[in-house]
This record gives sequence, structure tokens and C-alpha cells, in this order.
Amino acid sequence: MFSKMLFMISWLAGLPYLIYKLNTQLHMLQLNSYMNSRYLLWLRRNFARALRPVEFLPLVPLLLFVLWLRVEAVAAEVAVASGTVAASVIFGLISLLLFFSRPQIKAKKKLSYTARVKRLFAAVFLLTATLFLLLLQRQAEPFAFLLVLGLLQLLVFALVLGSNTVLAPVEKSINYYYYRDAARKIGAMPRLKVIGITGSYGKTSTKHIVQKILAQKFNVLMTPGSYNTTMGVVLTIRKMLSPLHDLFITEMGAKKVGDITEICQLVKPTYGILTSIGPQHLETFKTLDNVQKTKYELIRALPPEGMSFLNSDDPLIMDGWERYGQQGIRYITYGIDGDKAEIQAKNIRYSEEGMDFTAVKGEQEYSFSTKLLGKHNLYNILAGISLGFALGMDYKSIYAGVRELTPIEHRLQIKRKADHVIVDDAYNANPVGTKMALEVLQLISGNKKILITPGMIELGSQEYELNKTFGRQAAQVCDYIILVGEKQTKPLQDGLRELNYPQEKYCIVKDIFAAFQHLEIIREKNDIILIENDLTDDYSQ
Repeated sequence: MFSKMLFMISWLAGLPYLIYKLNTQLHMLQLNSYMNSRYLLWLRRNFARALRPVEFLPLVPLLLFVLWLRVEAVAAEVAVASGTVAASVIFGLISLLLFFSRPQIKAKKKLSYTARVKRLFAAVFLLTATLFLLLLQRQAEPFAFLLVLGLLQLLVFALVLGSNTVLAPVEKSINYYYYRDAARKIGAMPRLKVIGITGSYGKTSTKHIVQKILAQKFNVLMTPGSYNTTMGVVLTIRKMLSPLHDLFITEMGAKKVGDITEICQLVKPTYGILTSIGPQHLETFKTLDNVQKTKYELIRALPPEGMSFLNSDDPLIMDGWERYGQQGIRYITYGIDGDKAEIQAKNIRYSEEGMDFTAVKGEQEYSFSTKLLGKHNLYNILAGISLGFALGMDYKSIYAGVRELTPIEHRLQIKRKADHVIVDDAYNANPVGTKMALEVLQLISGNKKILITPGMIELGSQEYELNKTFGRQAAQVCDYIILVGEKQTKPLQDGLRELNYPQEKYCIVKDIFAAFQHLEIIREKNDIILIENDLTDDYSQ
């Protein structure tokens, strides 16, 4: 009886570490959009994090005991019982030690216990309970229960993958119900006009800018935050859209071909803005051609009376119109360079307080001022101005909207502190945005120019070269650089070395928290700090 109680205590002692690992792996699955393919890619890249060598330790006493039985051919029942109890107690102690010494990593974005995560927990519990019930049914030795628990501690990611796979039909049916409900609701609003916005970069910023401009005349709803997936749009429609809205601005993101088509089939856009096409999410898209084709799914979904707005300075956008554009749909171009765009920015004056420029539309010229910084923001503003004019807004209303624009959180947001300035561009990073962020950093007057960055991600086969270029660009602007992640920032390190950037002028830290700790050591009065990208926890390397 006493030995059975010890077995039970040892088994219970192994549960906390199993639950901790389950939380960790579900967090990674959530950060990878619950997609098994992306989660498997994360596992492949971070196998040392998912399966640490120290996690084999609880199994060692169990395996040594089995080996001892085989080698010594122990027949004495008392000896076997004593050995079994000893092995189980050591198993429980090591499991508890692993739990109390687990890595204390600060999560930038914690696991959100959504209904889907709760269903995954339930599925894992059922799979685990079924496994142990089978052992119980076969009247397995208590030793086998410990052995299985030890293996589950090691292979909890297999439980997560299995549960996610088992629940896939359930999640699909739930999503389908919500999708149909959203389609019914938006279908009952015939006077509502939908504006779709997509692009490799600049979608969210353009969405906010367009909303601010159009709100001068219309009652406008936009998808909040970074809600740019089908289910994010569904949630917005079901929770926020009302018959009082005139316009619904829908940000449309994509990780694979067909994603934008799925959103368009739901919202049926009348207007489409294409901000940019570039090497983003190449790990899933594989080729730039697939990116181009997918972004043009928005344009091809527009009705005959629809209208598209294209950044004429982006060669992949203009090339895409010839290849994938829907003939018969009117399009308006906007741009800065050259004289091809129908709405062109001229006489641009940059300062650390914002921008002044003239928008040329045919023979007409319109002056504008904005507090936003950066050439890429000027493109986004031009998209909003173009749409405003197309919807019949007057210059005075559009001017007021542009004038009222404020920096969007974590997107080149200037934060003036008591004795230093932070340029917060932490939301995301791409080859165009990083270059323009460095231009803004150069523009602001101050003491040292300091960059904190982990580099760029999801650029496929081009990731190394594009990050190396980023490193070279940073070397020409920054007085000091803090690189986040030894492995992640290897291309940037190579770029810095290529330009003979002094080794004492940059350092490498393990995570963003360590970066800020180091910043407090080296920061001086009137320094300008650019935070370029803040990778989610699944990319911490």
C-alpha cells in the first residue's frame, strides 16, 4: 500500500512540468496561427527549445532500473519492489526539480486563453487520459505509468499537434458558422461600401490614414488592430458593424494563395488599395510571383463599377496589373517619383516635426501638412487622398483629415522623453520600412543614434541577403547598435563587418528585455533610439 502511494505521489510530481510544457507549446502554436505547418517549421528551427537534453533526466532512473533487472536477472521480489520504488521517487524528484528550475522567460505576448485554446487543452487532456486508461485497463504495472508520463514530458509537442489535428474539423465547422453569420449580416446592408486594403507592407498604416481622412465626411468602420485574416474580419462584422456605417475598411492579409479571395467573397469590396508588393512571408508563398498573384486577388474581386488605387512607384504592382489586373476596372495611380501617377506628390519638405507637400491632380495642386514622418507614410497618405477625391470629398475635408493624422502605435511613432527620443517602429520590419526608418532616424537631431533590432523575418531564401543589406545601411547611420539574438542577427553582423563597423560600437543580447537593460547602461542625454521590429516569442533565438 505504501509503495502504491509513493508511485501516485511520484506520478503527480511529474504533472506540473508536463502542464508547463503544454502551456509553452500551445503558446507557440497560437503564435503560429494554429497552423500545423508553421508550428512544425518552428519546431524544426527551435528543436533545442522544444526538447532540452535535461528533460531526459526523469527517464534515467527508470531506464537504469530496467537495465539493472536485465543485467542482474534479479529474482528476489523484495529487491525488485525496492528498486522500483527508488526509481519512481527519483523520477518524481527530478520532475519537480525541472519544474522549479524551468526557464523564466518574459513573454512579450502571453498565451491568450481563447475558446480555441481551451478546446485544445480539453483535447490534450482527453488524449492523455485515454492513454492512461488503456494502461489501467491492461492492468499495467505502476512503473509503466511513470514511463509514459516521462515520455509525454519529452514529446508534449506531439500531443499538441495531435490535438490540433483532431480538432481541425470542429474548428472548421465553428468558423464556418461564424462566417455564414457574418455573411448574412453584411449582406443585409446593401448601401454599405467596402474598401479593401492589401499589400506586403503598409496595410495597417494605410488603413488608419484612410479611416481618418474619410471620417471627415462618412461614418466609417475599420477592422481594428491587425485584424486582417478571414476570422478577424468575421469577428469585426459580427461585433462592430452596424447599418449606420457608410464605409467598411477591411485590411486583408495573406500567408498563402487564396487568403485574400476568401475575405473578398465575404465582404465583396467595391474599392481596392494595393500599397506594395515585396518579399514578405516568402516561407509560405515561396515565390514573389505567388505574392503578386495573391495581392491582385483583391483587384480581381472588384465589381465592374469598382475602382482600384495603385502605388505606381512599385514596379511589381504595375507589372501585376498587366498580368493579373481585371480589365474594365478603373484604376487610379498615386506616387512620388517620376510623373506617371495621376495623383503625384511634389515639393516635399521633410523635418523631424512632419512633412509638407503638394498633391498634383491633373491641373490642380493641393497643399498638405502632416505630423507623420517617412516617405512610406507619404505613399499611404496619397492612397487616402486619392480615395477621398474619388468618393467626392472636397479638398478642405481631405486637408483636415491629413492634418489630424497622428503616428500609429509602434509604427515610426516618435516618443519624446525627458532626456532622449524613442522612434518606435517595433510592430514589424521589412526591406522598405527598415530603410525608411533609418532615414527618419537620420533626420532627427540629437546626440547618438542607437538602433535596437532583431532584424527581419519570413523573407524565405532572401532573408540572409536582405538582413545583411539592412546591417550595411545601419552601419552608415547608427552610432551604436544593439542586436537581439545571436543566431537571428548573424546576417546583420556580417553586414556590419563588411563595412568595418567598429566591434565596440555594437553588442549582441539574448532578448529584447536584455536590450533595454543594456540601453540604460550606454544611453546618454539627447540620444535618439530606433526600435526596429520586436519579434514574437516564437522567434526568440
